Amino acid sequence: MNQSRSHLRKHKFLERLKTTVTNIFQLEESHKPTSPEDVFIQGEKEAVIWAELNKLDERHRTVVILRYFHDLSISEIAEILAINEGTIHSRLHTARERLRKSLGSLRGE
Repeated sequence: MNQSRSHLRKHKFLERLKTTVTNIFQLEESHKPTSPEDVFIQGEKEAVIWAELNKLDERHRTVVILRYFHDLSISEIAEILAINEGTIHSRLHTARERLRKSLGSLRGE
């Protein structure tokens, strides 16, 4: 019976992981720009953000995308990636610092 539960948990985990990975690069729009200029500016900003995200190594990029684009909690990310929550916090901190430095020009720094 325990083996059956373990198999079911593993199956659910794999299905959730598959769904998350399938959707990982689909950005949901938080608001729709109204003017053509706004559309252009928003597109340019997103392009710069994605370019900087893609410069991060995979382990940092993955946690950022799962946390900020898919709104997963730290514990959910830890479960999906099978690593402890402290590691998730550390990777998010490092990724945010790297992005803050590289995206400073978007904020006028």
